[in-house]
Amino acid sequence: MNAVMDYLLKCDWPAQRVVLEKIELTGTQDTRRMLTGRLLKPLPLAWGAGLAAAGESRLEIKIAGADLAQWRPVLGGPVSSGVLDATVRITARNGASELGLQWESSAGDLSTPWFRGTSVAFRGAGTLA
Repeated sequence: MNAVMDYLLKCDWPAQRVVLEKIELTGTQDTRRMLTGRLLKPLPLAWGAGLAAAGESRLEIKIAGADLAQWRPVLGGPVSSGVLDATVRITARNGASELGLQWESSAGDLSTPWFRGTSVAFRGAGTLA
């Protein structure tokens, strides 16, 4: 897999504030785009007297058509084949002191020693404060 990330970070030392303006992540495998990630809203962070930075930021990461058989040496476990699609959205609030998470994934043509050709889907959400 080849991965490339581009980002833009702005820092204001006197104001004790930094803003992550941009994150773009792209991953390709066998010339096919499999991984994308992007910052949907900038992330403001502060330290010192301005510790609680206001605002909200969102990061989205997507995996599209990952061949689990090719990833078996990395992932380990009993899955011998399958195709994975997944989306993770992370929302940071109050200077990243509160994190929200949404996760959606599906795997098709999934095979293990216990079952073959199965499809599954999962969704989840949570908050860390």
